[in-house]
Amino acid sequence: LTVSGYVTAAEIKAMMSLDRSPLFASDNLHTDGDNTLDVKMRPTATDALSYSITIAKTGQTLIIVKGMKDIPVGKINIKASDMMHYLRKSDF
Repeated sequence: LTVSGYVTAAEIKAMMSLDRSPLFASDNLHTDGDNTLDVKMRPTATDALSYSITIAKTGQTLIIVKGMKDIPVGKINIKASDMMHYLRKSDF
């Protein structure tokens, strides 16, 4: 799994919006025990690629993992979930 690039402010706003219907999303961000949001970003006028992003939440942090083109969201979710569990064990 190769994770690269950066997540823009506009992408974060879209993912944190109350209306996430324009995104291809598996939304469990506020589900106890899971606390992840998997998003498949659609190509836009400024970015022709589609890619997956997973956000995992602990009490004090948001972990944002953005995959490269053609990396399945399941692999991204595993990396974000592993970090989330590590941070929770460290009281974050």
